[in-house]
Amino acid sequence: MNSVPQVDAEADRTAARLSSALVPVAVVDLRTLNGLSRLGAGSPIESGRTYYDASRNEEGKKTSRLMTLAQEKFKAAQVLVEQNLMSGAVEVLLSALLTAAADRAGLDAPVTPQDAGVWLYGEALPRELLTRQEADLITRGISLSQCPSVPENLTADLLRDTDAFLHAEIRE
Repeated sequence: MNSVPQVDAEADRTAARLSSALVPVAVVDLRTLNGLSRLGAGSPIESGRTYYDASRNEEGKKTSRLMTLAQEKFKAAQVLVEQNLMSGAVEVLLSALLTAAADRAGLDAPVTPQDAGVWLYGEALPRELLTRQEADLITRGISLSQCPSVPENLTADLLRDTDAFLHAEIRE
């Protein structure tokens, strides 16, 4: 449940647009919400069901947009490996690695595979944004992604090492 400082016609139209049979939406200004809260158990808001409350999110578990994207790419690569599509999995793993590396480096977007070598050795390593071992992992991903067929064991190794990278377990 969220409140707005003042209810206007636009807020009411938005609530009407968002409402559905399963999840009804109402707009309540802060003063009315406070008054309803004072009613305690007799309040209509007490019998309602809260589907999502942004204030209850744990601050410590916030994941950045890039890291969330990297984790989703990693999951997609796992599916590709399960389907024995190794080359596709390697490309997606490389994308996950570059996305996570960009997140660690504080970039807004991942570096492209074509620019990754120059970025790794020209910026990321000299500025200590990544370790040598992490740079080597990304370089291995770039190398494997250029092969038309990648052996299953090399893909499995890259999958395992990417998982460790995403969870920051390969720091020197």
